[in-house]
Amino acid sequence: MSGPLSARDRLQRASRLWAEGAEAEARKICRQVARLSDLTMPDGAALLRLLREMGDDADPVEARLRAQLDTPATGASDLFDRAQALVLLDQREAALAGLDLAITADPAPIPPALLYLRVALHSGRAADALPLILRVAGAQTHPGRLLLAAAKIMGLHGQTAAAETLLTQAEPHYRDACAEFDFVAAGLRGQAIPAGKQRDMAVAIFDKFAADYDDTLTSIRNNGPQMIGRVLGQLDLPRKRGLQVLDAGCGTGLCAAHLRPYANRLHGVDVSVGMLEQARAKRTYDTLTRSDLTVAGTLPAGPFDLIVAADVLTYFGDLTGVLRSLAGVLRPGGWLVMTVEDGGDMAAPGYGLGPSGRFRHSVGHIGSALSTAGVNRPKHQISDTLRLEFGMPVGGLALAAQKLALAF
Repeated sequence: MSGPLSARDRLQRASRLWAEGAEAEARKICRQVARLSDLTMPDGAALLRLLREMGDDADPVEARLRAQLDTPATGASDLFDRAQALVLLDQREAALAGLDLAITADPAPIPPALLYLRVALHSGRAADALPLILRVAGAQTHPGRLLLAAAKIMGLHGQTAAAETLLTQAEPHYRDACAEFDFVAAGLRGQAIPAGKQRDMAVAIFDKFAADYDDTLTSIRNNGPQMIGRVLGQLDLPRKRGLQVLDAGCGTGLCAAHLRPYANRLHGVDVSVGMLEQARAKRTYDTLTRSDLTVAGTLPAGPFDLIVAADVLTYFGDLTGVLRSLAGVLRPGGWLVMTVEDGGDMAAPGYGLGPSGRFRHSVGHIGSALSTAGVNRPKHQISDTLRLEFGMPVGGLALAAQKLALAF
């Protein structure tokens, strides 16, 4: 029999519940954790972050953290924990000093180096960051992971020369995991990826990370499913489980809770077998199928009343083909709801690969691709942070468009 959940496990559950819209239950868990007398500094920092995200009173937790910081540090791990708390308390210089001490004491762990990089970049101290990353990489037995992650962070902050330096050093360490490296390299270098290779890269990456996918998305404050839920609430669809619903690119099933109230039958499709296995274990779908969204013949026949494509279109450049495939199994008058990374007023063609290896799209490109697929331009749209990318907010859009109805 398993024992009671740890504070960390409870906070992860609260974060998932918050993302799924179960706000009352998430707040209840946070209140329970806040009452623990043995709350560690890392868990206190996680609780503070979540309370701020919820807009709840975080003052008592913040005061508790400050009191813990007044006690002497006890080693490299403790210095790292303190630095995370100091960042939340907006004491960046103190955080950098503590991280420097932690890395000097033990250069093996990667998280302190990446946190130092992020804080230094946010503080306008980019010149200090690259030498430290290279120093820590030199102490690693397998430095590829650190170098590639640091390259992504540099790229996201516009430090292209430093990103290229790190990318070049990382490449020899990714001979056996080239898909992951190619994704990042293409984004940083602005290189086009052939459609077939893009698909193969996505399969390799998602199969590898499927087991940890939910925890990873919780840690980066994934907001895609919640944005989908908010747009669905604007459509005035009947919550009587009467619709045929397709979750296109369902992954591990993070959107299922938002779709189930509408679905008589909920069908999930994904290109990754690993992700489908995770979704199947949750028992939230009526049917699951391995499908390539760009190949119409691999999709279930439908017709569907509602198709949702959450956090999947970021892996396609030109959306014309994938939206045409989805529109082909959407009934006339049915709704297509999607999330994308917000490309703003991008110049033609209206999409581009970012440093993260994911595509950003403009509303103009989406509207044009929808029109080509026989779907009206979006009737509903919300803008919000889609997730965090190494601590930086990624702007996203959730849109709903309706397929043209047949005229008689």
